[in-house]
Amino acid sequence: VLWKQGRRDEAVARWKLALAACEKQASTPQLASQELDRVLESLRQSGAYGMVAAEAERAVRAYLHYNGAMMSPHAFRLAAELAGVSKAVGLAASAPDETTLLGVLARATWVQDSDRDPIFQKILDLAQRHVAENFGQARIQAEGALRQWRMQYVEFLLDTHQAARAEPLVAALRSKEPGVSPDVDGLEIRAAAMGGKLDALLERYRRDPQKAPEDRTLLDSAADLRRENAEASRRLLEFAYSKQLEMDNPTPAAFLGLAGVRLEQSNVPAALALLRRMNLVSGDAFE
Repeated sequence: VLWKQGRRDEAVARWKLALAACEKQASTPQLASQELDRVLESLRQSGAYGMVAAEAERAVRAYLHYNGAMMSPHAFRLAAELAGVSKAVGLAASAPDETTLLGVLARATWVQDSDRDPIFQKILDLAQRHVAENFGQARIQAEGALRQWRMQYVEFLLDTHQAARAEPLVAALRSKEPGVSPDVDGLEIRAAAMGGKLDALLERYRRDPQKAPEDRTLLDSAADLRRENAEASRRLLEFAYSKQLEMDNPTPAAFLGLAGVRLEQSNVPAALALLRRMNLVSGDAFE
């Protein structure tokens, strides 16, 4: 109200007092959350944040110090929008669970994709540091957390069509897990399809079938690819069903699946041949 009335010095003084109170109440989450929400929202509406930025950041740091990722989501969003996401990443260092808080920020729907990359980079730096600082069971847990963050970062890069940046990260994950690993396999397939390297990947699977993904992974990946790359999806299905048909006692689903691919390729004779072969193998009449 004071700001709207043109009494701006008084308004700034009131905001500074309110923010100082939030800083003192930081150890009492409910009180601090309500007041911090109110003050930050008022600053957003008035556009006066820059005049009390230092006081606001001190209040947010104090709140994060005591409450970490339990901070009011609305308050943290306001702080990030007012100060900027890069500043919010720095403020997160005040939290005892910095990585958790940054993870909330990285997954927030209101954060622009252009702002997510540095958040992930900071998370990965912290996760690598945790691995280096720990031993025994704690180190194993830290390595597991680092692996999960690396995979989430790759997913982000693929979601934003940055296949060239995702590929070396997928290769690093693969080097640590050279065998069958459904989640790594799925990322590898998606990155190869996006980067125009799916045929080379499928050829690698043919040369070393023991390291080829599980059928479920192949079919799920094909279903996911259909939305963004129908041709790559068909090639993956073709590989998966052909592999199944090379096994003893193939199921009718494999015949039907490959026949469906042939129909999508407008190869009706090949589809009919598969259906006839299915009838012979299964012994059931096909209508």
